[in-house]
This record gives sequence, structure tokens and C-alpha cells, in this order.
Amino acid sequence: MIKLYRQFNLFFKLLIAIAVAAFLVYYTHPSFNKMAFLLLLAVVWRTKNDYFWLAFMLVLLDSPGGLFTGGTVYDPYRLPIYNLAPKVSFAIEELYMITLFIKAAVNRRSNAVFQDFTYNRQLRIIMMLLVILAIISFMLGTSVTSLRNLFKNLINLSLFYSLIFVFQKHEDIVNFFKALFPFAFVAILLQIYGMISGQQLIALFRPDVTITQGILTGDLLRPIEMAVVLLACGFGSLLFIGGRHGSFSFPYLLSINIVAFTSIIMTATRSWFLGFTSMYIFFIILNYRRIGSVMFKYSIGILVFVAIFNFVPKIGDQVRNSFTRFNTIMDLAAGDPTAGGTLVRLTERAPRVMEGFWNSTIIFGAGYSDLYFKYTDSHVGFHNILFQAGIIGILIILGFAGVVFIKPLRLAKISISHEYRDALRNLPLLIPAVMIINSATQFWGYEVGGARAILLSAYIAISGFYVSRVKSDLLTLGTSVKFDKTIDVLIKRSEKTNTVFRK
Repeated sequence: MIKLYRQFNLFFKLLIAIAVAAFLVYYTHPSFNKMAFLLLLAVVWRTKNDYFWLAFMLVLLDSPGGLFTGGTVYDPYRLPIYNLAPKVSFAIEELYMITLFIKAAVNRRSNAVFQDFTYNRQLRIIMMLLVILAIISFMLGTSVTSLRNLFKNLINLSLFYSLIFVFQKHEDIVNFFKALFPFAFVAILLQIYGMISGQQLIALFRPDVTITQGILTGDLLRPIEMAVVLLACGFGSLLFIGGRHGSFSFPYLLSINIVAFTSIIMTATRSWFLGFTSMYIFFIILNYRRIGSVMFKYSIGILVFVAIFNFVPKIGDQVRNSFTRFNTIMDLAAGDPTAGGTLVRLTERAPRVMEGFWNSTIIFGAGYSDLYFKYTDSHVGFHNILFQAGIIGILIILGFAGVVFIKPLRLAKISISHEYRDALRNLPLLIPAVMIINSATQFWGYEVGGARAILLSAYIAISGFYVSRVKSDLLTLGTSVKFDKTIDVLIKRSEKTNTVFRK
């Protein structure tokens, strides 16, 4: 019983925190809940368990059951927004990010920690490009609205610096996923509820709102619940399965992974389905030496879940119906750009964004100018990146993704007995998924906010932690040459002598 509590204590605490947040939003006066949510900032400032409140904010911004969403600034049933002056306001999540950034910046080791961060060079280049885009924006013309959007975007981007300080230990990463993993089950339960009742959970709190995303009526239902959290659970479970389980049992990780993938299939969303599928393909490629035993256990797990799902016909029926939509992918592969008339983003949305691109600077795009906000469309992610950052910008931004994918793999090639070697080999799994999803809805680049910005920045920070840790251990060999210049030498040396480097 004690072991079970330790496994799920963070989840229970997180669930209670979300329940309290829901109570404040839907059952207290707006002025009171605004004051109550401000206490969160004090807690975040003092806590040493930043991973917990990061998971809390990730779940909140992913709108479980449609909760915590709202329309206008004055909507009383949404996460609080604080007006400081006309057209100057901050949402609670933005204040959280600002607090986290200041907390990281005033850390007495802030400069040293950032200098040791393995992707600090790429982040500096990204920030230089951001300065250029700001200059381009003024050249092309900006309104107050555009400048406000730029400032709010900077707040989201600050997470890529702040979260470096959140994940300073392996235990921080484990605890982050301990809190998140059970939400895969929560998501699928919310989907079942939505399909049965024809409405999301929010309707119990707001009768005037039945659904905030997805489709719960008609022949093909699309119950969408916490997709970003599901992606985090899918990636995290594979990361620990590939890393020989760590603090989790294999059956538990397998359950989380299968449920997360099933939940995504039930959404009938093609890009997310393909993104998840790409993680499995790369997992098999990167773990080919022991994939036989893993796949055997995985197959048994699938059979067990199929048997369980037979007792829940709603899931089986929805999975089968979803695959009718996935069949349109074959139409696209066969040369039909509309995927059977279901893919207007390539035939209508993309051309409009490209129209804006040809009116921009082309080399550095349109930045955050009024031109950008006139033509921008997040449903065509790569076109949008090209439009905003130009030819140079998209090369830099996609190059960053390439570095995050390749660098852990290069380091994992060294024949060493290091506790994080398996983690290095599986860290790249999220990049193909994000790139595929980005083709349909922006998940990479400068215009990423909310739950997606949290997941991306957390992923970069986690990847940087493992790479930096192994890099540091390798440098204890006595070489004074920079890691990037000695890595190939170390690979050759280890392969020739079959040397085993230990921590």
C-alpha cells in the first residue's frame, strides 16, 4: 500500500490542485479567484519542486474536459486575466512564466548553469534571430496589437531558459512524469464521458457551453482531450521503457503508452496519429538490438488491452470509426492533395500564407509585423514558420530540431556503461512526432504557446540535462579539448579498445 502511494502520490496531489483550481474558477467570485491564483506565484517562487507546478500548469492549459477555457478577457469562467491598463493585461499562466523566468535569472548559478547547458549555442542563435525579426517587424509596420502579441510571445519563449533550472536532477524528470502519466487514463475516461453524454465535462459547470474542442455529434465523433499531455505521456513512457524502466515498472509504462496511443486514435486526428506512429518506428530503429523482447511484451500488453476494451464497446467502435478517417492518408499518398476532399489546409490555407510570404522580406520573413498577423495560419506550421522567419529563419529553426535529434544519438554511440546511455538513445523520439504534427498545426517555431510551449521547452531542458550530464562524465577522462571536437575521437577510441567508461 505504501509503495502504491509513493507511485501515485504526486498524481493525487496534482489532481487535488486541479480540483481546487476548478472550484475557484467555477464556484467563487472572479475577484476572489484572481486573488487566490496570485498565491500560486508565491508558491512557485519559494518551491524547490518546480516540476510539480510545471505539470500543474501543463494540465491546466491543456483544458481537461474543456475546463479553464474562456472567450473574452471579462469571461468569469476562465483562468484569471489581470488588467493593468487599457489593452495591457496578463493571464495567470503568463505571470507564472514571468515568475519562473525571474526565479531562474536571479539564481546565483544562473550564468554557470546556462553556460553548461548543451544547447546554449542554439538558443543564442535563436534569440539573435528573434532580434532580427523584431527589427523586420518595425520595418514592415507594426500596430499596438502586433507589439502586444510579440511581447506575449516573448513570455512563452522565456520557458526555454527557465526550464533549464527546473530539471537539474534525474529525480526531477522522474517526478514530472510520475505526476503526468496517470492523466493518460483521465483523458480516455473524459473521451468516453464525452461520447456517451454528447458534451464535455465543462457543461456540468457551464450549461451554456457543451464542447470547446472536437466533435461529439454526427457519424464520426472526434473526442479530443489533453492531446499535449497524451503526447508527453507517450514519449515519456517510451523514454523509460528504452531506458530499462528506471523508477517505473514495465507493465505500468506499457499501460500508459497503449492508453495514450488509443486515446489519440480515438480523436481521429491524422497528424497526431502519424506523429505517435513515428515514435514507434524510430523506437524500433533505435533499439533494434533488444527490440525482440520488448515487442513480445508489448504484444502481450496489446492483447490484454484489446480484451479489456471489448468490455467498453464505445472505445472499440470509436477506434474502428477513426480508422475510416485515417484511410484518407492513402489518398494523399496516392497523389490527391485534398486527401479525398478532407485536407483544405494544403489547397486553401497554405496558398494564402504563401501569398503573405511573397509580400514579406522573404530572406527574414515578416517577423511580428501587421503583415504577418494578417496572413498567419497555425494550421500550416511549416508554411507559417517560413512566412514569419523567412528562408534563413526556417533553416535555423529546423536546424535546431536537427541538433536536438542528432546530438544525443552521437553521444549514445560511444560504447560506455553509463546509466543514461539508453535515455540518450531514445531522447530523439519526440522530434519526428513534433515535426509531423507541425505540418497540420504549429508545434515548432516562434509561434508556439500554452501547453505546447511548456512541453517543448521541458523536452529541450530534459534532453539538455542528459546530454550535459554524460558529456560532463566523459570530460573527466582528462581531456581539455571541447566536447564537440573530441566526440569522434572518443568514439573511435572506445570502439578500438572496447573501453568501458564508468561514471
